[in-house]
Amino acid sequence: MSNITIDKNDLIKIFNALNDSANIINEIINASESSEVEIPKSKVSKSKGSKRKTEYLKPTKENLEKFGLNGNNIVVATEPVIVSKRKTKYIKATKTNLEKYNLDSSKVTINPDGSIDYSGDVNLSGRNLEEIPFKFNIVGGNFECWNNSLTSLEGSPQEVGGGFYCYFNELTSLEFAPVEVGGDFDCSYNQLTSLEFAPVEVSGNFYCNNNQLTTLEFAPKKISGDFGCWKNQLTSLEFAPVEVGGNFRCDNNRLTTLKGSPKKVGWNFYCYGNKLKSLEGMPEYIGGKFYD
Repeated sequence: MSNITIDKNDLIKIFNALNDSANIINEIINASESSEVEIPKSKVSKSKGSKRKTEYLKPTKENLEKFGLNGNNIVVATEPVIVSKRKTKYIKATKTNLEKYNLDSSKVTINPDGSIDYSGDVNLSGRNLEEIPFKFNIVGGNFECWNNSLTSLEGSPQEVGGGFYCYFNELTSLEFAPVEVGGDFDCSYNQLTSLEFAPVEVSGNFYCNNNQLTTLEFAPKKISGDFGCWKNQLTSLEFAPVEVGGNFRCDNNRLTTLKGSPKKVGWNFYCYGNKLKSLEGMPEYIGGKFYD
């Protein structure tokens, strides 16, 4: 048999690679007694501070079988991904396309991700839109997309300096709604069953009336203007804002108690058209009139 000469450094590399593979197997075996095993996501390059000399193996069926692992019992950890529900691609923000929607190209800034910032008001209302045509990021003025056929707010700005108006659509979710609204937020006359994804900060009025809400969970904690949740299916005011600067309207729901009402209402409080058995829980302060 002929002699095979192996360089010392190559021998060390082979030993380390085998040692790393053995450690991976031990970690998987000891990680859980469950039939489902979580494998770290395959890494393209070494993370900062990593002492690994080789890349992680991808958890393919072939690689797993080499270590006696069943691919059906593997759960690969991944980062959460927002899945687009759009049927069409966003329109490019060319001067011609912008003018079709009465938008001034001189007020547009195009961001690296293709989204646009607009320094004025955006009015897309009454156009029979099924989707928001551009991918907005920041809008300095009002953003109006009311009276369309929208089923999703995908494409909406994340920040609006003025009001955000998406009423009279076919929305079942507020996903993709702005996080911050400098004026009013009006999502009334839709098919919403939850306020999840509603803006965290609203500086004006907040209207979610004429929907199918059964809870006020995810509503902002403080509203400077009016808060309107009338004509829904609410049986409780739990999660209502703690303080409302203007009117508070919860009339025409299915309430039997006022528990959960705001502590302070700056103007009128409307709760008629319910099935109230008592006024327990009504606000500690009402600046205007009480309508029951």
